[in-house]
Amino acid sequence: MPVSSSDLKLPGHHFVIENSQGKVTVRVNNEALVALGATPDEESLSATLERHMPRLRALAMQLAGGSRCSEITIRSADIWWSSWRR
Repeated sequence: MPVSSSDLKLPGHHFVIENSQGKVTVRVNNEALVALGATPDEESLSATLERHMPRLRALAMQLAGGSRCSEITIRSADIWWSSWRR
């Protein structure tokens, strides 16, 4: 999903992927990390990001597709595999 101006005000974590169109900055909202089982403290958020990085990278590649976007955001609604959402 493209990053909106309101997303930039929300806390979250970032990483960069590279697709066929170049580099894409991926923003993972804290709510998405909480949906994956994190607690709101920074240590838990970072650990959850690391633990789920392979799936988050794959999801980012899917969301970015072949488009020329330079930034995308992963929100809690994008975390379809989480048991916390059931």
